[in-house]
Amino acid sequence: MTLVRLRQGLLKEDLAFRMKVSQSTISRIVTTWISFLSRELSPPINWPAGEENKSYYPDYPNVKAFIDCTKVYIQHPSAAEGQALTYSNYKSTNTWKTLVSCTPAGLVSFISPGQGLASDRKIVENCGILDKFDGNDICIAD
Repeated sequence: MTLVRLRQGLLKEDLAFRMKVSQSTISRIVTTWISFLSRELSPPINWPAGEENKSYYPDYPNVKAFIDCTKVYIQHPSAAEGQALTYSNYKSTNTWKTLVSCTPAGLVSFISPGQGLASDRKIVENCGILDKFDGNDICIAD
């Protein structure tokens, strides 16, 4: 149920109808599983050591990360302020945006805190990822 909500972006009302349970049950289950997944999956997310990436791109030994900001569909906030802070004109719905970084080996190395209405540039500048790069490191961005 939680993975379906994350992948498909289905609203609680829709999931409740499909699963034949109340919206509060959906909310409780999804919140519980998100907390669990966050706690269990966060520790493996580590920034790579200096020499770790060089074998993956021998012609580009200084490539440290590939980054992209990803939007996740969220339920329509009930408060007007929440709606204004998360509405994406591009997607025509409410979204939550986060920066994800992967190593050349394909491992997730950084996930920023989520934000509502913010440009990719602003997220990169404020999330702390730039502090992780050394002088000669290369970051490839979309």
